[in-house]
Amino acid sequence: MIDTVTFENQYGEKFMPYEQYEIYMKSHSFSPPTPKIFRYALDGMDGEIDLSDWAGEVKFEPREVSISFREMSERAYHALVQFALGRVIKVMFSNDPDYYCYGRCTGIETDVNSRVADVDMTVTCGAYRLKRVPTIVKVNVNGTGSVVVKAKRMTATPQITVSGDCTVTFGGETYELTEGSNTIPEIKITDRPATMAFTASAATTIEVKWTDGVL
Repeated sequence: MIDTVTFENQYGEKFMPYEQYEIYMKSHSFSPPTPKIFRYALDGMDGEIDLSDWAGEVKFEPREVSISFREMSERAYHALVQFALGRVIKVMFSNDPDYYCYGRCTGIETDVNSRVADVDMTVTCGAYRLKRVPTIVKVNVNGTGSVVVKAKRMTATPQITVSGDCTVTFGGETYELTEGSNTIPEIKITDRPATMAFTASAATTIEVKWTDGVL
């Protein structure tokens, strides 16, 4: 099976080197990102103070995604440059069908400026590989009801869509939800199971949706 890559811009337009130009991907790599580690040494103490979790969790440096193509035609090369260079794009590999990387194309290099050449491409992406299909949890409430939510490694702020006004209790705090879509910055879904408890005065359909991310 041939490994392929697809690029998609913010408008949903796609660039597919193999399917459109029969250009083979020679190799690609996206190693795990580097954690941001903060350690401080104070006089008079042994060891160091580790403040890497100061924001509640460890943060990560951007991820470098490198892609190499072999024998790319001049036509395909210029099309790729016009589509991707300097722009924010999704990078989707056929051997990673559930997730994509998202970031800015920072380099497209070749040693040959005409006819045929091997091409090296670099995309500086966010730390997490993002799930292509959002995670959705639904519940019907008439009075009270609850759901257990659990994200992957990336902490996520969900979109909560309700068919009528109600409340949600999460992490010991209660928030008002109005009919339609609601995003509450204080609600964070982590990779630890947590319960969302809903209270509604009438039959209400509730949908909790977020994007999962993995390292």
